[in-house]
Order: sequence, then structure tokens, then C-alpha cells
Amino acid sequence: MGIGSRILMLTALAVAAVKAAAAPPAPCPTDLAAQLSLPCGVTESALGKNICFYRDLSYSTRGDAPDEGEGYTGSGYGRHRSGTFFDLRFDKELFASAEARAEMPTFVYLHGGSWSQPFDKDVSSHELLRRIAATGYFTISMDYQLQNDIFAHPDASPREGATFAGMLADIDDMVTYLKAELPRLGLPADRIVIGGESAGGHLAMCYAWDQDGARIPDVALRHDLRVRCVVSIVGPSDLTKGRLFRVVFSPAAWFIPSLRRMKRLLSWLVGEDLTRMGRRKAAAAIRKWMPVHLVNSESCPAILAYACTDPKSRRNSSDGIIPVADFTDLVDRLVRAGVPNEARLFMQTNHGEITGHFEEGGSGTWIVEALARFKERCGRIGVRP
Repeated sequence: MGIGSRILMLTALAVAAVKAAAAPPAPCPTDLAAQLSLPCGVTESALGKNICFYRDLSYSTRGDAPDEGEGYTGSGYGRHRSGTFFDLRFDKELFASAEARAEMPTFVYLHGGSWSQPFDKDVSSHELLRRIAATGYFTISMDYQLQNDIFAHPDASPREGATFAGMLADIDDMVTYLKAELPRLGLPADRIVIGGESAGGHLAMCYAWDQDGARIPDVALRHDLRVRCVVSIVGPSDLTKGRLFRVVFSPAAWFIPSLRRMKRLLSWLVGEDLTRMGRRKAAAAIRKWMPVHLVNSESCPAILAYACTDPKSRRNSSDGIIPVADFTDLVDRLVRAGVPNEARLFMQTNHGEITGHFEEGGSGTWIVEALARFKERCGRIGVRP
């Protein structure tokens, strides 16, 4: 090799080295076993138990960060989180026992907020998750990519990829991550329960019921672990019913800014421009994202907690956001399909209150107890009684 060729080669290597040094290191998922070997930063208490609480663990290499910054949803609720992070809670004493860990189910929770608002605004769910962890679940509250919040920022543009399909792909990434990480901790990988509140309940049902036959068209999810039970807390099951769809696709939507914004948000979420569609065509575009249409005889069992503000008219009344028909029609569909379920409608309760009532017989208490009953009754999560 001549001197000139050597100089060119050395120059190229030097340039490559400089570029490599300047490039930020590629993000990588948290090694969960290594992270949990560190002292727990926070210890909470619930139901007389000591609950270890870890924040901002990572389940994906996508590179989102758990703070405010470019590309993150805007909101007035504090921490701005959107994407590939999760918080974790578990009973300290149970987790210390290898025998108890071998039987410990995992509960994956998805927060609500119109698919566009971050987790920390939903303070009541923190107590709910503490109590679920105290019953013996390895309890995860996961973030997923959020669409930009057009209610707080009316002029916001759509966030690329933050569609229903993208959010379900995030759940799929979490499940794949758990398939690798749970066995390293001595936890079973065949005891996964997934659930959520409001928008999170909708996504949880879509994901859980996509795994058995009635797949969502054009959405190829891996389902590396089987979900054994789904929990929906006031999650919309039919997006074409109730006040939301009716008012968004009424003539008034052209004159009321908040309704125009809601139609834009739905368009971003389904990945089609609903603003140019009539009611019938828009309903057809939204239909595939409706959990009630995914239920079949092979669907996993369900725990359903819904609310109603009008005790005199169960079917046509609402919790303030979700019509009660979303609950009654879903239960009817599950019963006709022969899918085991435990369902409760909480009267004189609105949409935002349901996870915050922890008195005896309260809605939050019932959700915790229903999960505990499912865990104990089935012996192995998902075995039908």
C-alpha cells in the first residue's frame, strides 16, 4: 500500500473515530435484575405491607426520556412522560422469598388521559397500584407514546407514530421485555394480567383480545407472552356510542373549537382523516379499534369496573364521559361468548372518581379485591374456574 493510500486510510479512520466519540451512546433497556439489586429508593405502605417502589425503569431502546422536552406531550399535570418507561411496585417481604416469587403474577397497568395526557396527573391510581402490589402482584405502571394534548395546546401538530397502533406496539414491546426479564428474577412468565383506566382500559382490552383469533386488521402484534386476564376500569369499548362520537360528528362540531379538536385527536389516533368523513364512514374507520368487537369464545377473562352518575337510567346514562352502554353491551358480549368475567357498575360515581374510593365497598377497594380473588381462585392465573 502506497504512502498516499495509507494517509487516506488513516484519515478515514480518524474521522470515523471522531464521529463515534461525538455520537451519543445508544440507549438500552434497563437490566431489571441489576436495577432491583440496588437499594430501593422509596418504600411505601399499603394494607399493612411494605411496598418497594422504583421509578423510571426502561423497557425499550426507542430512546424517550422521562422528562419534559422536544417531542413530549404538553400538559399542566407535572411530570411529562411519554413512551418507553415504567414504574414498579412489589411487596418487599414476598419478593424476598424465592418460593413466593415463583408464584407471583405480574400486573401491567396503563394510565388514562384521552391517549394524550401523562400518568402523574392520575394521582388516585398510585394508591390503587400500591394496594394491588400488597395483594401479591408484581405491579407495573407503564408509559406508552402519547398523542400531543390538543386540549392544553390547541395548535399542536400530530405526534408521529402516536396512534392506537403505535400504543399497542408499545404494550407489545413491554410484554417482550417481560418475557426476557421475569425469568431472571425468578418470576413466572405465564401469569400476566394487563389492565388500565379509561384510555388505558381501552388499549388493554384491544391488546388482550387481539391475541385470540379476532385480530385487529393491519396490526401485527407479536404477543410473546399470553395475557391471562384483562382489567378495564371505565375503558371505552365502543367508540361510536355515547356523547363523544355523537357530538364530534354533529354539525355543531364545525362551530365549537373543543369538538373540532376532539375530531382531530381521533383522526390522529386512528391514522385516518375523520374530519373529511361523514358519520357512517367515520364509524367504519373507528370500528376495528373497538374492544367489544374483538370478544370471542377464546378471549381471556375480564374484570370490569364502570361508573354511572344517574341511578335511574342505567343504559342511557353516563359517568360523565363513557356511556353505560359501553359496560352493559360488553358484559352481554362476554356472557354470550362464554368468557368468564367479574363486572360491577358503581352508581352515582363519575368517570374520574372510580379509582379513588377505598372505603369498604368502594370502587377502588372492589378492583383490588377482584384482582386478589382472581389470583387466589384460579391458582394459576388464567385457569378458568
